[in-house]
Amino acid sequence: MKTAENEKRNIAVESQDIDKEVDVLVEELSSTPYEWTCKLSKPVLFGENTYEELHFNFGKLTAQDGIDIESELNSIGKPIYTEPAFDVNYLMRVAALACDEQNARDLIMKVPLADFVSIRTKTKLFLLKRAL
Repeated sequence: MKTAENEKRNIAVESQDIDKEVDVLVEELSSTPYEWTCKLSKPVLFGENTYEELHFNFGKLTAQDGIDIESELNSIGKPIYTEPAFDVNYLMRVAALACDEQNARDLIMKVPLADFVSIRTKTKLFLLKRAL
């Protein structure tokens, strides 16, 4: 019986720890509206460089950037059927333009999935103005 109780306590503690981590992540993702540094969960080797973090400046983006992204997606047969902030192809192109690193589009595609999700979420929050 003690084993079952201990397991329940461990699960409850782990759940609380995860909740705290999620709260910290949400705060981090929504607290900096234009400039943001994504600390990667593990280093990424890209070309001759190793990246431990990526730097984004969403404030440098213009309306023309948005129009160009939509035109590019249409030209390659990936039209946006919904709000652009919910289209992953649009979001990642916005993130790549905001990223200060060279060859950002290809570099972003090499990051761990969890980091990709963070980048996508930050970009979405920026576009939806929740991060402002």
